[in-house]
Amino acid sequence: MNAKLGILALMAGAQLTACAWAQGSDDPSFGDLIRRSEYLRNLANQQSTRPAPEPAARPAQTTAAPAAPDSALAAARAAEKEKRFSDAAKIVRLELEKTPRRAKLRYYLAYIYYAEAQNTSSEDDKRKLLERAREEIYRTLDLQGDKSDPENAVWVANAEVLFDRISGSPNRPIPPVHGRVVRPFSGRGGILVGSVLGTDGRPLYDISGKPVASFGNGVVEDAGLDRNMGWVVRVRYRDASGQPFVAEYGNLADCNGLKPGMTVESSTILGHVGKGAGRDEPTLFLQIQRQGTTYDPALLLTGNAQKGSTF
Repeated sequence: MNAKLGILALMAGAQLTACAWAQGSDDPSFGDLIRRSEYLRNLANQQSTRPAPEPAARPAQTTAAPAAPDSALAAARAAEKEKRFSDAAKIVRLELEKTPRRAKLRYYLAYIYYAEAQNTSSEDDKRKLLERAREEIYRTLDLQGDKSDPENAVWVANAEVLFDRISGSPNRPIPPVHGRVVRPFSGRGGILVGSVLGTDGRPLYDISGKPVASFGNGVVEDAGLDRNMGWVVRVRYRDASGQPFVAEYGNLADCNGLKPGMTVESSTILGHVGKGAGRDEPTLFLQIQRQGTTYDPALLLTGNAQKGSTF
């Protein structure tokens, strides 16, 4: 019992320490923010996996007042823990929001929003927090290729993992590029994928010039320049059952030196997002065909075929 009470005291002290850290400097250094964020992230993981402690034994009451039910006591403790965690998270989050755009900090900001969402009992608050987490993930992914940050690739990869966790679709293929459906599937042809926009209309993830990765392992059928769609790459794949299908990637600014017959993997860059003829904004054209039938790539990537859906 003493050990359990000690754990509770440690958790309470950890929350207060997180608050004290966050209040300790008006101009925190990069390393200081990282330490605070990592501490809060670890705390969130501990709280989500640790079983609820048993209530401490209470002395026998000498009055006629009835004892509070264990369920009410547990609910009160859970509410207090939720508030304490939320208060600490908000303080660290507010500092992170004021920092320069670094992939590691953006990832931690996304993770804190995610941890807050898991900690709240309000479904409305959870939805809003997860949406903010997704926005910060897109901002992290937008920093892909930042050569000034040697750790960039690590934190972009971590953001991809968190993206899958939030979307609840870890078995869906990694998209060739993240984006927003600006022209949905119409029964033939393909879809156009553009930049992801925030609630203020400004890009969270600017698709222009982003590398376009292959869906998976396959063989290049064609790679050439089209007068309407710029560079176009067609790759033949096989699904889990061994059936072939072809994906076409268009509106590319280049084809990364690919030629018919070359093999590609899921990490192979097929080119970079450019502009198609007659379009003011960069977009990726994406089409999937199987045995002469065209399928909606958005359903494969997000399960949502509507205009404006993101992946």
